[in-house]
Amino acid sequence: MNRTEKAAAVERVKAGWEGAKGVVLVDFRGVTVAQITGLRKKLRKQGVSFNVVQNTLAKRAIKDFPGAEAISKLFVGPTAVAFSPNDGLIPVRILHEARKEIEKLKLKGAVVDGQLYESKELEVIATLPSREELISRLAGGLASPISGFAGSLAGLLSKFARTIDAVRELKEKQGPAPAAEIQP
Repeated sequence: MNRTEKAAAVERVKAGWEGAKGVVLVDFRGVTVAQITGLRKKLRKQGVSFNVVQNTLAKRAIKDFPGAEAISKLFVGPTAVAFSPNDGLIPVRILHEARKEIEKLKLKGAVVDGQLYESKELEVIATLPSREELISRLAGGLASPISGFAGSLAGLLSKFARTIDAVRELKEKQGPAPAAEIQP
């Protein structure tokens, strides 16, 4: 790799890191080219780029970013990096799921929304529900008391209407009320 290619590689990693909400480092030692290609396709469908990077160039590219010292320690051995510009947890979930099929694939660590996570923590994060699912659960939890209150209120109004109707029917059965005599 000549200087121009190295500079381009550094810029590619820097650009990916700047625009990413999530970055996952993967050790792909022992993984076949066909498996990597299939994994790239899955990630690309979700808008995630997946690139093999040279460790020294990657360290040079991220040196100015917050937390670069901690993440630089993970650039050891064969390393591939997944950059996600939209949702930081998407690559974590996809790569965690891919580990079931590709046993030799290892997650080294990740930076999700500026927070560094080690490989053990990624196991927990990958099993968390998605943001959309959490929002829908929250909305459902907030709507439940309101719908319960509306149902109770509707029940009270219905009961009041039935009571008024029963009083009306009783009055009709009794006939007209006697007129009061007016005394001079």
